[in-house]
Amino acid sequence: MTSESSAASRVAIPGLEYPELVFNAVSVVVNAYFLLLLKRPFFHLNLRIMLGSFSIGLICLTVTQIVLFVIQKTTSTEESAEVDFATTWLFIFRTSSTLLVMNATFLMALERLFASVFAKKYENNRFWMASLALCLVVWAINTYFAHFLIIKSLCKAGALRATSMKSPSGAPAAAFVGLVQKEHPDFAPCLSSLKNDSETFGVLLFIVILNFIGVVMFLFLFLYNKKRWNVDLKEKLSHRYQIMENIRTSKQLLKVVVADFFITLYFFGILLLNQASSTNAALTVLSQLFNVVCSLVAILLPILFITTHSKMWAVAKGHFSCRRKKRVPRSVQVVGPKKASDSVARAETNAYFSQLQNTWNSNNSVKKLSSADIDCTAQTFILLANQTMSFHSFAPTLGSLEALDPKTLEYIELVLNFVAPFVNFYFLCFLRRPFFHLNLRIILANLSIGLICMTSTQTIMFFTAPSFEAPNIVVMLLHHSSVILIMGATFWMAMERVGATLFVQRYERNRLWYISFAVCLTAWGLNTFLAYYLLWRVECRIRSKSAMEDLELQLGDALLPVDKKIAKFFQQNSDLRSCFSTATLNLDSEITATLIALLAINLLGVLIFVLIRRHNIRKWKEDLRKKLSHRYQIMENIRTSQQLLKVVVADFVIALYFFAVLQYSLSVARGKPTLLHQVLLMLFDLVGAATATLLPLLFIMTHPRMMSTAKSHFCRKMNRVTASSREQTLETKQAEANVYFTHLQNSWK
Repeated sequence: MTSESSAASRVAIPGLEYPELVFNAVSVVVNAYFLLLLKRPFFHLNLRIMLGSFSIGLICLTVTQIVLFVIQKTTSTEESAEVDFATTWLFIFRTSSTLLVMNATFLMALERLFASVFAKKYENNRFWMASLALCLVVWAINTYFAHFLIIKSLCKAGALRATSMKSPSGAPAAAFVGLVQKEHPDFAPCLSSLKNDSETFGVLLFIVILNFIGVVMFLFLFLYNKKRWNVDLKEKLSHRYQIMENIRTSKQLLKVVVADFFITLYFFGILLLNQASSTNAALTVLSQLFNVVCSLVAILLPILFITTHSKMWAVAKGHFSCRRKKRVPRSVQVVGPKKASDSVARAETNAYFSQLQNTWNSNNSVKKLSSADIDCTAQTFILLANQTMSFHSFAPTLGSLEALDPKTLEYIELVLNFVAPFVNFYFLCFLRRPFFHLNLRIILANLSIGLICMTSTQTIMFFTAPSFEAPNIVVMLLHHSSVILIMGATFWMAMERVGATLFVQRYERNRLWYISFAVCLTAWGLNTFLAYYLLWRVECRIRSKSAMEDLELQLGDALLPVDKKIAKFFQQNSDLRSCFSTATLNLDSEITATLIALLAINLLGVLIFVLIRRHNIRKWKEDLRKKLSHRYQIMENIRTSQQLLKVVVADFVIALYFFAVLQYSLSVARGKPTLLHQVLLMLFDLVGAATATLLPLLFIMTHPRMMSTAKSHFCRKMNRVTASSREQTLETKQAEANVYFTHLQNSWK
C-alpha cells in the first residue's frame, strides 16, 4: 500500500483507524505470549523456530502499522504526499511482513516434508542452524519482493501525479506521456507499467501458488503418514512415535494453513487492486479494511495455533483460568437418575432410528461413486474467452500453434455443445421426482437451464461472425448471463439450505415454490445486468484503443495547440469520452472488482455449506427428544449438504484458478499476446462445454438414489423384484417400523 492510498483510506470510514490501533496493540501481546509458549517442546525445534519467525513477522507487521499511523497523524497533507527515505522503508518492512504471512505455509510444509522423509532419525537431529538460515533467507526474499512492489508503486504514483498535472481536465492523461518523460526522466520506467503491470501480478501470483502448494503438501503428508502408520507395524517404537507425531502435527496445523490460504487470497486481491489503480473509489474502503484485517490476522492466527494444539491449549487455560481450590472427590459417586435416563434414551433413540433408516433405505443402498476426477466448474473459462471475444474472433492468429490443432479443438467443442443439452434435459427429468426439496429442485433446474443456454448460445456463436450488432449482442448477453449464473449458483443453493435449517420444524410441509421462483428471476436479472456491463467494457476497450491511436497521431501535429486538438477530437467522437478512462490508466479495475465480488459470493456459499452441515450434525446429537419428523428433516439437511458440498468446493477451487487466469489475460491484453495466452483462449470454450456436460452428471453421481435410478435406465440387466415379494417386503417393513416407533415412543416418555 502506498502512502497516498493509505491516506485516502483514512477518509473512507471515519474512526476505523482507532479499532485498528487497538488491534495492533493487542496483537503484540498475543504474539509475545505465543513466543513464550514456543519455548516449551510442544513442537519439534525446527518447527518452533519457523513458528517463532512467523510470530515475529506478525509483531513487525503491527508495530510498523502503529508507527505509520503516528506518522500519518503528525504530518500535514502536503508533507505526506512526498514519502521520505525512512517512511519508504517502513512501508517496505510492513509489506515484507505481509508477504511472510502469505508464504509461511510453504515454509512449514517444507519442514514437515523433511520430518516425514527422515522419520527414523529426525527426532534426534535438531539442525536448528539450518532452520534459522532458512528463515533468514525467506526474510531476505520477502524484503526484496516488498522493495520491488513499494518502489514500483511509489514510482507509479509519482508518474500519475506528474501526468495529471500536465494534462488539462477531461483529457486523457496518456496523451501527455512524452512530455512527462522529458521533464521527469526518473518516471520513464513507470509509464509503461501504467498500461501493463504483469510483473507485479506475476510476483503476487507466484506467492499465492507457493501458499497453495504448501496446503497441498500438508494434506499429502497427512495421508502419507497415516499410510506409513498402518504399514510400518514392525518398525521400532521411536520410529512409529515419530510417524504419529507427524500425523498429529499435520492434523493440527492443517486448519491453520487453510485459514492462512484464504487470508492470502484476500491479500492477493487487495494488493492487486492497489497496483492496478490507486484512485478507485472502492479501493479507498478496501485499503482501510486491509489494515484492519492485517491487525485481526495478527491476533487470530497465534490464537488458532494455540487452540488447535491440545497440550498448548490446556496450558493456556491453566494460565488464565481462576485459581480455585482443588476439592477431594467423594469416595462414592452417586449417579443421578436424570443422567442415566438421558444416556439410555440417547442410546435407544440412535439404535431405533438407525434400524428404521436402514429399513427405509434397504432397496436404495447404492455405493457412492467418487467424483474427485470430475472438473465441475470450468464454466468460468467462458467468461474470459468472451471478454476477449473468443479465439474464433478477436483473439490473435492461432495458425502458429500447429501442435494444438485449433480446428480439432473446435470440433470437439462443437460435439460437447450438442451433448450437453441432452444431459441437462435428462437431469431436468430427474428433478421432477422428489429427490430434493421442491425449493432446491427449482434452483437446480434454474442452474441446468443456464447450462443449456450457455452451450446453445456457444454453438450459435461458433457459426456466426463476431460483432456488437443487435442479433449477436443478444446471444452474447445471454451467454455471459448464463456463465455468471453458474458462478453464483453456490450462493443461492446455500441460501436455500439456510432456510431449510432455520425452519426445520415446518420446512418439509411448507413448499413456498413462488419464493424460489422469484429468487431465480432476481438472479437472472442481476446476472444480465453484470453481463451487459462487462460487454460494454469490452466494446469500450476495443473502440477506445483505436481512438487513442488516432488521438496520439493528431497530437503529434505542432501547428495546432494541444487543448484545441483534444477539444476537436472529442467534438468529433463525443461517444468515446467515457471510454478513455477504461483503456488508459485504470487497468480494468471495475472488471476486477466484479470478478472479486463473484469469487467472494462463491466463497461465502462454500462457507455456509460447511457451517450448515456442522450445525445440523450438532442439532442431530442434541435434539433427541424431538419428533421423528423433526429429526428426519435434520438428517435430510445433513445428507443434502454433504452431497452438494463436493460440488461447491470444486466450484470454488476452479473459480479461484480462473480468477487468476482472468487477471493474467487483462494484464497482457494491451501488450503482445504470449503463447500461454493463446493456448488459454483456445481452451476456454472447450472446457466450458465439457463442464456443462459433467456438472449434471456430478449431481447425479453424488446422490445414491438418483444414481440407482440412472443405472436402472441404462442397465436393464438388474434384478427386478416380483409383485408377490414386493408386497411381502412392504408388509415386513411396515411391521418393523411400527415396532421401532413403539419402542422409540416408550424411550421418550
